[in-house]
Amino acid sequence: MRQFLNRDIWLKALFFLLLNLQIGCTQFTSEPIKVGILHAQTGVMAVSEQPVIDATLMAIDEINKSGGLLGRQLEAVVVDTQSSDERAIMLSKQLIEKDHVEVVFGCWTSSCRKSVKPIFEKNSHLLFYPVQYEGLEASPNIIYLGSVPNQQLMPATRWMSDKYGPRVLLIASDYVFPRVANKLITKQLKALGTKIEGELYYPLGHSDFSAIPEYIKKHNITAILNTLNGSSNTALFNVLTDQKVDTPILSFSLSAQEIKTLTISDNNHIYAAESYFQSINSTRNNDFKQRIFARLGEGAIISAPMVSAYNGVNLWRKTVERIKGFNSSSVRQAMLGEMTMGPSGVVRISMLNNHTWNHFYIAKLNTKHGFDIVETIKEPLRPIPFPPYGSKQY
Repeated sequence: MRQFLNRDIWLKALFFLLLNLQIGCTQFTSEPIKVGILHAQTGVMAVSEQPVIDATLMAIDEINKSGGLLGRQLEAVVVDTQSSDERAIMLSKQLIEKDHVEVVFGCWTSSCRKSVKPIFEKNSHLLFYPVQYEGLEASPNIIYLGSVPNQQLMPATRWMSDKYGPRVLLIASDYVFPRVANKLITKQLKALGTKIEGELYYPLGHSDFSAIPEYIKKHNITAILNTLNGSSNTALFNVLTDQKVDTPILSFSLSAQEIKTLTISDNNHIYAAESYFQSINSTRNNDFKQRIFARLGEGAIISAPMVSAYNGVNLWRKTVERIKGFNSSSVRQAMLGEMTMGPSGVVRISMLNNHTWNHFYIAKLNTKHGFDIVETIKEPLRPIPFPPYGSKQY
């Protein structure tokens, strides 16, 4: 009798074990994995950030259509920062503590990134940041997908100084990235022997640039370096176009979305420096563009942060697949050296820091509101977030 009782106990235990395993497997294969998207859908930064949301969602949808990730579908939790750093802080806490997302893709301005950085570090969580920035930062909880100054600001400033110096005007939005960027640019221009004829700052969303044409004329400006962000770019270019100001201007945070309503002449001197342009002619980029157009329409304009955001989702996916787990702490520790194929080629996270190797291009605006590439560096540039600036080598 005892052996039958023992057998029944073992069978019952085995039954409950198998039941629990079945429940666990069902949860594993049926419950979606939540990922956060932290961007502005309203406010002054929405014009720049909404397309980044679109690109992030496209990458997520492509993963889901291919069968998901480790047998689970991804569920995007999209929140609107309303272009407010304070709201971004609140929403970061919400995404991590209440929505229980495994990863967050988001922020545009450096002030937004710096505002939420302590939240991600405190919670040992992971943020993918898609925009070029001023460098001088390193967090184990942030993957910096955009260019740092040695990958964008420095080679572009040298090009502009050599081609259109010697008297430069700096125009900028008044927040972290432009302030720090202009300090670095100023050091470099002095090393290059180029004179700075002014450094003008405006609040985010500023729209009255009516005094700029006269300032350019009065100081005999030969070139402009522009670190305005968001809708301010549109306002500035409207004034320059209306007043027929043809002083060469090179922008560091400009996408064609912000100038698509302008009337562009063939002899304009409007340039942008980025890690990606839609006009890159490659099979991979052409395929990517067709998928974007199918989703957003044939008139869609693709920016570098959109591509960085798309790449970021796939870098995260590859790491999750490799370590076979979603845990944010484990994923972020395994990210160094991760690689994926993006629209402009191989994208790789540095083995030395949480920044990506990036391509460098300068392109000129054309009459169709696209950009024609006029300068490039053949190989991707390694990220140096803390370099010795001021040298003529940049």
